Amino acid sequence: MAAPDDPAPKHLPRVLSKADAAAYCALTEKGFDQWVKTGKLPRAMKGTRRWDKVAIDYAIDRMSGVSRDAPPSKPSSLQTWIEKDKARKAADRARYAKIDQKCLNPQRRSKL
Repeated sequence: MAAPDDPAPKHLPRVLSKADAAAYCALTEKGFDQWVKTGKLPRAMKGTRRWDKVAIDYAIDRMSGVSRDAPPSKPSSLQTWIEKDKARKAADRARYAKIDQKCLNPQRRSKL
């Protein structure tokens, strides 16, 4: 694992030792052991003394209320605006297509 003053490593392996897993969680090894003991973090993978980084991420997401499966409960104002703009543009295209159809129809052209 990188020293505290070093920038974060570019590649962190998926399977971590206890020291690396504790550092990944910004905990001491004693604090990491306590979180594992209380069930906040998963135990080591069966038959090893190694932790799965993805399982740790999942446990931390659960603790913080982040769900990887569900979309955000309320869309952002930007997302709302984008959806309304898309709907407006689609309505405009449909309206212009209808006008174009009327103009292309020889019987309707004289009435416009």
